[in-house]
Amino acid sequence: MNTGLNPVLLATLAVLNAPLYYLAYRVIFKDWEEFTEAVWFWLKPDLWSAFRGEFFQDMWAEIKLGLLFAACSGAVYLEAFAIQTQFLQ
Repeated sequence: MNTGLNPVLLATLAVLNAPLYYLAYRVIFKDWEEFTEAVWFWLKPDLWSAFRGEFFQDMWAEIKLGLLFAACSGAVYLEAFAIQTQFLQ
């Protein structure tokens, strides 16, 4: 008995969900600049941000980036799980 998720199904859903990723991006970030700033804060060490007085801005940007990642990966996982348990049994 295979209890894992089908990798082909996961890959297919990951590609087909591109509009959903864009929607999540638009809900979380106001523009492209804010997104790239969040990626920069994610790459920059937190101690460096703290010394520059940007610690809380860094944390908030990283939280928003994490929310985007969780929303996108969670949607794919839940869709794949629902399809496999409801339709592919």
